[in-house]
Amino acid sequence: MATTPFDRIKIEQICDEAGISRRSFYRHFTDKYALMNWIFQTEYLDKSRAAHFTSISSYFPSLCDYLYENKAFYINALSVEGQNSLVLYISDRVEKFVNAKNQMSFYSRNTKTTYFEHITHYVVSVIINWLNGDPDMSPEDFARRLEHIEKVLNSDLLEAKQSTNTI
Repeated sequence: MATTPFDRIKIEQICDEAGISRRSFYRHFTDKYALMNWIFQTEYLDKSRAAHFTSISSYFPSLCDYLYENKAFYINALSVEGQNSLVLYISDRVEKFVNAKNQMSFYSRNTKTTYFEHITHYVVSVIINWLNGDPDMSPEDFARRLEHIEKVLNSDLLEAKQSTNTI
């Protein structure tokens, strides 16, 4: 995916490159989307889990470093939309993390899901713009920008919670 757009990659090409049969591929993955999500899961999430992050912003420095190191792959991967996309996969992980911290318990499940999908799409578009456009901005500087975005979102959540308590 560093050189070929995701929609042009065929399962046959993946199998040839990996030296496996189609049957072996489908034994492990339902489709190429599942493979893409697995790559993110095993290369970043599983390794970062050992760090015991306490907030979403504590993920940002290591996430930005990882994305920057794999820039060409993730520019492509994050531009894929729709069912089983990496964007929805990340959105689901963010939602689970925030739910575990119980930061949005006052919202319904549907409202939270919609919120996380919108926020994730926004953050992903900011990440894609950074990966595509600003070669001078270091991963550390960009992580600080993401931390600022999280603070703004958290203040919006707090304001929303307070307004639901006063109704």
